[in-house]
Amino acid sequence: MQRRSLKQARIWDDCESRANLNSQNGTPMAPRVVARGDRPTGCYDPTMLPPPSDWPRLSAALFYDDPRSAIDWLCKAFGFSVRLLVDGPNGSVAHSELEYGGAMIMVAGVPTTPLPEGQAWRGRFASPALAGDKVTASMAIYIENVDEHCAQARAAGGEIVSEPADVDYGPDHWRDRNYGVADCEGHLWWFMQRLSGQAKS
Repeated sequence: MQRRSLKQARIWDDCESRANLNSQNGTPMAPRVVARGDRPTGCYDPTMLPPPSDWPRLSAALFYDDPRSAIDWLCKAFGFSVRLLVDGPNGSVAHSELEYGGAMIMVAGVPTTPLPEGQAWRGRFASPALAGDKVTASMAIYIENVDEHCAQARAAGGEIVSEPADVDYGPDHWRDRNYGVADCEGHLWWFMQRLSGQAKS
């Protein structure tokens, strides 16, 4: 088992302490910095190998009842572009990759046929539209202009769940403008614009 130094342990503690929310009123709180010192910029293991040049460190797969329509909607409403689209049987989507700047997501459909042996885990795939509008995660992306993007998403039929607003994380951190929107099948997205400041290194 790999052992971490005290400095590395503090880096991970600092990561886990970021972006806490006040559970009583939902207002963002300034991150509780455990240790700063000369830690690397960002929260990562400095011994980790870089990802492939054509793939981000982290990507996400989103599942839709109608993935082909969802791909069109995400491009129209949010400004994604299709990097790869693999057709499946009967007009389904076997795999897709959508890009927005340096971000990348995959869009796929929920299972509609019996699952192969040993792949029961695929039965967990669900769209919020098929799960009572419940979500277990949300996407967050930095963009250039929150207000223009919000107007574009609203015009495409996105449900704006949180109107554009400035959020100040305190003088030692940063100030963002963001908005929240539910997409064509209910996945929750946050689009953010940095106004001032940056995370301290």
